[in-house]
Amino acid sequence: MANWVSTFDKIFSSNSASQKSVRKTYFHYKSFNIAYKFIDGEYITASALANFVGEKDDIKEYEHFFEVTKIPYAESFINTQKDGLFIFCLTEDNTTERFWKDYASDHKGLCLEFEFKDKMDQGHLYDLRKVFYDDGKQYDFYKNMQEEIFKGFNKYLLTNGLAKFGALYKRQNFYDWERETRLLLNWNIYKNELSEIPFFLESHFGKKFLKIPFDNNLFSLKLISITIGKNLSKTEKKKIQLFASNKGIRTICEK
Repeated sequence: MANWVSTFDKIFSSNSASQKSVRKTYFHYKSFNIAYKFIDGEYITASALANFVGEKDDIKEYEHFFEVTKIPYAESFINTQKDGLFIFCLTEDNTTERFWKDYASDHKGLCLEFEFKDKMDQGHLYDLRKVFYDDGKQYDFYKNMQEEIFKGFNKYLLTNGLAKFGALYKRQNFYDWERETRLLLNWNIYKNELSEIPFFLESHFGKKFLKIPFDNNLFSLKLISITIGKNLSKTEKKKIQLFASNKGIRTICEK
């Protein structure tokens, strides 16, 4: 069975490549108030999977994945995953205007540029991978294989690790403009395995978030630059420029 796991790991890793050892910068778009809290407090907030409840959002894709692949699961397992998996979205793209409209209050927010650096070999605690975009046909081979296995053995195959790649690093094609790289932290495992826990759970309006310091025991996020939305007020713009100047961080004004 170990060879099967290794094979599937390779298949999905080829679609959703790990970025832990890749030295590059990533961008994150946010409204002004939230972005300022991030840079002032030197932390980010990752969102629980349970928060993504839109018709075409991550939970729907997560549930659909299990339906399509026929991977056996219990409802209690799904609920645990929803509350224990935390996501922070990054992108390699800082040129697409739609980010400003959809994620930065119509150009009234900020774009933060981070350099990521891995600190520990703790792949089971967190992951940083490119999202791959697909209309569902990527899983046809697995669905067909599952159906053949069921015919012969009256049970479906549970392949360790497959759900993480397929359910959490796949999005539908209409999201491909985001070119997302996803930071995923498994809080259920993390809190039980590490004695020093620099992360903190928070709740806002019924949603769960994980407060993660820029510099922690798993990785660091170094703030490289701040791009200021073109519709930001003069007062807010000056506030950011003064902050960045004091910290030695480069600022860019969106054109």
